[in-house]
Amino acid sequence: MAGDIKLTVRLAGQTDAQIISNIHVRSRSSAYRGQLPDNYLDSQMPAESLTFWPDRIAGLEAGDGISFIAELSNKPVGFICLECPDSDRSCFVDNLHTLPEHRGCGVGGLLLNVASKWAISCSAIQMHLLVLATNEPAIRFYKSHGWNIAGFEYMTIGGEFIAALRLESSLYL
Repeated sequence: MAGDIKLTVRLAGQTDAQIISNIHVRSRSSAYRGQLPDNYLDSQMPAESLTFWPDRIAGLEAGDGISFIAELSNKPVGFICLECPDSDRSCFVDNLHTLPEHRGCGVGGLLLNVASKWAISCSAIQMHLLVLATNEPAIRFYKSHGWNIAGFEYMTIGGEFIAALRLESSLYL
């Protein structure tokens, strides 16, 4: 990045719950439009996010995992949330979101890199996540970073059954 514009990543904490919620809502509202019901994106999801993130971050701080915030010149532009490795030594990437105006600027890649390093430090051998099967930009993004499709499942979002792909990425210890 040119000049004094600097992309950095820092650990997220309880005081960041509102920041993460705002990024989460703006990113999902933009990325999932036409893939999830408008009522869910415009009303239900924003209300759920406000109560979800304070509890989620408290759980992460209690040992369930970790969350990082990407900042561009000290302004939050994205985040990633990971769970500790499971019995298969795989870390679940619960969320990775970038503000719509900062997509394609390296934020997601930087967050994945930091997440990979953390997962390796926890003795994980892979990371995995779920992505909407219709979210072609996200699928392309993860594939461009070496992730592979490992399965297919359904989940319920906004009261509707939604097809999702399980993507995995091997970590090199």
